[in-house]
Amino acid sequence: MLIWPATAAWGFEGTALVVVAVYAFPMLPLDVYLSARLVEARSRQFYTEYAYPFVAAAVMFGTLWYVSSATDLSPLVEFLVLVPTGALVYVVVAFLIERRFDWGIERNLRMIHDGIRG
Repeated sequence: MLIWPATAAWGFEGTALVVVAVYAFPMLPLDVYLSARLVEARSRQFYTEYAYPFVAAAVMFGTLWYVSSATDLSPLVEFLVLVPTGALVYVVVAFLIERRFDWGIERNLRMIHDGIRG
């Protein structure tokens, strides 16, 4: 219901905003509550796990917003520039967070890699 007016007003960004807003409230608190009950943990532990990717995504968003507003490119070229730029910024910020705060993502990636290799 909200996607149509947001998309008409702000394009893809409006659609993304509505999808994220609907997930952030009410779905995220509900997911955290149910997950914490299921594994008998505290909700705070789950919110902490959401904090690191949120910071990386917020930095990526700010960077892409700046690049988008500072350049005057056709929509296709803008897409081809912003997608790899966003991926690079997110990976770099996640790497820095991992190094500074021992997020644990490197450990998880190694476990997945070892599991695939057998």
